[in-house]
Amino acid sequence: MADNATVSIPNDILEPVIRAQVAAGITAQLGNPEVLIQKIVSNAMSQKVNSEGKVSRESYSNRHDLIELLAGRAIRAIVDDVLTSWIDAQRPAIEKKVRDSLARKQGMFAKAMVDGLSSSLQSRWGMKCDVHFETPGSDR
Repeated sequence: MADNATVSIPNDILEPVIRAQVAAGITAQLGNPEVLIQKIVSNAMSQKVNSEGKVSRESYSNRHDLIELLAGRAIRAIVDDVLTSWIDAQRPAIEKKVRDSLARKQGMFAKAMVDGLSSSLQSRWGMKCDVHFETPGSDR
C-alpha cells in the first residue's frame, strides 16, 4: 500500500503566496535601490555607441560615450540657434558688405566668366552658353 497523500490547494490561494515569495527574492537580490539606480545610470551614460547614438553589432563602430554624443548634439543645437540669431541681426550689414564687394569686383567677375567661357570653347566637347546682362529697371 502506498503512503502518498494528495493535498489540493486552489490556485487563488497559492498564486499570491508564490508571487510574494518571488518578489521578495528579487528585491533581496537587487539590494539598495539607490545604489542600483546609480549603477544603471552610470552604465547607460558610459555606454559605447556609434555616431548615430545606437549600439552597433560591430564593436569597432561603438567609439563614443552616449553622454558625450548627446551633450555634443545639444551644444551644437544651441550654437546653431545663437549663430543664426546673430547672423539674422547682422543681415543688413552683411548684405551691404556683399553688395560693396561685388561692386568693386565686377571686373574680376567678368574676367572669370570670359576666361571660363574661352577655356571651355577650346575644349573639343560642345557647349552652349547664353549670357544675358540686364540693367536694373530696364525692360530687356
